[in-house]
Amino acid sequence: MNFNVEVMSSIVNKASKELKSKTLGGVTKESAFEAIQHGVSDALTEGEKAVEKAVKAGQEAVGKIQKELAEFKNKSAKEMAELTSKKDELILKAKATKSFEKTLPNGNKEIRKVNKNGAVMVREVTPDGKNVKTSVTTLEGDYRKTTFNPLTGKPAKSYTNINGDKLIQYDADGKAVSQKAVNVIKTKPQKPTLISETPVKEINNNWAGDKGISFERLYSDGSKESIFAMKNNDGRIYHEGLTKYNSEGTPVKRVISHPLVDNKTTTYFKDNGKKQTILENGAGNNRYKHVTEEIYDKKTGSDVVTKGTWENNTQTIKYKALKDDFGIYSGEYELKVIPKDKSCPVETKIVIKKELDNFLKQ
Repeated sequence: MNFNVEVMSSIVNKASKELKSKTLGGVTKESAFEAIQHGVSDALTEGEKAVEKAVKAGQEAVGKIQKELAEFKNKSAKEMAELTSKKDELILKAKATKSFEKTLPNGNKEIRKVNKNGAVMVREVTPDGKNVKTSVTTLEGDYRKTTFNPLTGKPAKSYTNINGDKLIQYDADGKAVSQKAVNVIKTKPQKPTLISETPVKEINNNWAGDKGISFERLYSDGSKESIFAMKNNDGRIYHEGLTKYNSEGTPVKRVISHPLVDNKTTTYFKDNGKKQTILENGAGNNRYKHVTEEIYDKKTGSDVVTKGTWENNTQTIKYKALKDDFGIYSGEYELKVIPKDKSCPVETKIVIKKELDNFLKQ
């Protein structure tokens, strides 16, 4: 029973029943004194019960804290990290009140949960349910993020700002092997580390009858690289490529090369449909490097090369797309030819795209 207004009213009612009435009204002095004594006695008894209950609750809370501390006693940093990691998810599962799910562009699922204390847990899982990464943020600002090996679902590394910024590394079995302090403000973002490679697959070029291989590299930040290589009949690689995808499954870089003719094309995919392409040709006397920038023009509904630089041993050619009075790409380019020989004049002219392409092929 709680020692509150209701308890006090009960004590008063009980005491009042012991008041003995006089014949002409009122109560006797003796009965009043006796009633008061009983009331005070009951009040003290109930008070003692309330105090005992509070002490018991306090002892239970202290015992729980002592138990938590005992778990960490004489533990190494690696063992403490593992215990903390397990508690993160258990607490949120126990107290979660709201959740939200969505499918990401790369096919993975993002699951977001909020518990009663305001803590938020965000999980990314593969279509078959394996963890990719998990982050927990409390209302107080404590943060923990764990990245998993997408093949095994076991943790690869964790970052936390609890008691200082720390980075925890795990081995292939998901056991913490190291913990070090990091300075988030002064250090550069950690470079994604290679987690694993998928099994190599054989591929065929049905048209030429050549064979090749393909496989993927998976990284700690959820990104990946798809790689292929084709060999001709004498076993030499004549065509190979790499496409890098970010954690959302969007291509960000592509490299295509032809080793036998020393030719390589690198394309960087940027936001808003922009991309930069670098073509390097190093075969024989026809060595050159051509860098272009391209966008998707919504006004014309087509891809437009906005500018470029072509360079070989004798000259550098720079060009840029021109717009008309209405701000629409006109299809013309201002071209500037800059000889490496400083004694030769710089040539400037206006050309259309077809003329530009022919000029660069010379």
